[in-house]
Amino acid sequence: MAANEREAAGDAGAAIHVIADHPTDPSSEPMWSPWRIDRLGQIAVFRRWLPPWAFGRWIVRQSANQMTRTSIERTARAVEMTVESRRGSPADLSIGRITRIGDRDWIAMQLAVHDLGGLAEFLASGPAVANLAGDVHSWVGTPMRGYRLVGETDHELVWRELAADVEVTTINLGTSACVSADGFVIGRIVESDELRLFDTAPCPVTESLARAVSASPRHWLDAIKHSEDPEMVGVLAAGQDAPLLTDVPEHVWADLTADDILSQLRHPNDDVIDPHLIGAALLCFESCVEVAGQLGPEHARGLAFLSERLDGPVSNLCADLASMVRKTA
Repeated sequence: MAANEREAAGDAGAAIHVIADHPTDPSSEPMWSPWRIDRLGQIAVFRRWLPPWAFGRWIVRQSANQMTRTSIERTARAVEMTVESRRGSPADLSIGRITRIGDRDWIAMQLAVHDLGGLAEFLASGPAVANLAGDVHSWVGTPMRGYRLVGETDHELVWRELAADVEVTTINLGTSACVSADGFVIGRIVESDELRLFDTAPCPVTESLARAVSASPRHWLDAIKHSEDPEMVGVLAAGQDAPLLTDVPEHVWADLTADDILSQLRHPNDDVIDPHLIGAALLCFESCVEVAGQLGPEHARGLAFLSERLDGPVSNLCADLASMVRKTA
């Protein structure tokens, strides 16, 4: 509870201290999920560059992870509904599998946060972190919809909302890295200080499912259940372990080495590596430290190039790093 209270107060550093003081449970098993620790580290380290939407996304994660009685019951119900949507039975699952679905499943997270009221309940408690998150209250009640990615620039993604057949523009957080080749997804697009983005990275789906969800947003779970291959829906999407400051999944950039990144920074116009992959890697604290320790004046142009190409905290990070290495020249 103490770590949750620190997070609700918007103090990631204090939450990290609580976790460090109590790393294991009474049976000496790790008490904290690694992605939660990573997320808190990101927020603490990159805090001065975080826009309101980053705190909004943090609130979404927190609302799915409260240790109150109603939150625990909500997660249990979300797991049941998720399994049933895939035509399974919760009674057939092991405790480990149930825990994994509650922690890491995209469908279960969406249910707990939105359909079962987790976000509304969390915000109603008046957490101080909400003061950092702009108009995050407007995220409550955002419907699930089906979209197709139809355009991409450095700073924007263009989606077609399938039921209304209208285009919606979001900021480019590298979301195309988690979209299948045909570009169909389901998800919730929210607004933050006149910017649009998904509240968490969307889920790639078939065209027929995306259209069914968009046609009847309130019945999106039924659409999954009656789709051609429901057990595969959400398999390629992250739940509470989804990245916070980027939509690029870790497995997409995990093989990038510091040498790869430094080489690209020396030759930024080569475009050998997608800038969003480099940005996602730099938002990982360990990768950022490793790269930053080897930066020199020869990397300044590449860092400035990345700053111009990317959006969000990583753009500001790259700009500051470029300024730093220029001063050492």
